[in-house]
Amino acid sequence: MPRMRHHRLSALATAALILVGGTAATLATPATAIESLRPIPQAAKCVKVAKDGTITIKKCGTLPADRPGAPANVRAKITGPTEITVRWKKPSSGPVPTSYAVYAKAGPEVVEVCTTEKRTCVKSDFANDTTYTFFVVPSNASGRGPAGISAELFLPTDVSPDGFR
Repeated sequence: MPRMRHHRLSALATAALILVGGTAATLATPATAIESLRPIPQAAKCVKVAKDGTITIKKCGTLPADRPGAPANVRAKITGPTEITVRWKKPSSGPVPTSYAVYAKAGPEVVEVCTTEKRTCVKSDFANDTTYTFFVVPSNASGRGPAGISAELFLPTDVSPDGFR
């Protein structure tokens, strides 16, 4: 089977065509548009917090270019009987985040776990016999970027104290 190669578009070609809501749109002023908007991958997720505190996870639309990109390599690890540590790498695109919010999703419920300026979050009091997915949302002065997402992590009841290393 032949190897597939990926090529980067030039800045001009990228500026001339941006996906908006899944539809290709040709821009009248490509140089200006590329500075103000950044296409988000279709699989990207954004965490929305309503005024009443309800947290939902939805597909992202197009975000302004001054927002940070999604954190990379989000991973969660059991570090205690009800403790989970989440770590990630800084986004590879967009401006540098000034803080991160970490959310845990178990079934339909989504809760904020922590907010930090570092790239790690340690939190206790997770329920055993539960599967979690973690979402790390970067922020800067301009707003929130798309979430970096961990693989699912199951926290069993019978976690051995020797298994936390």
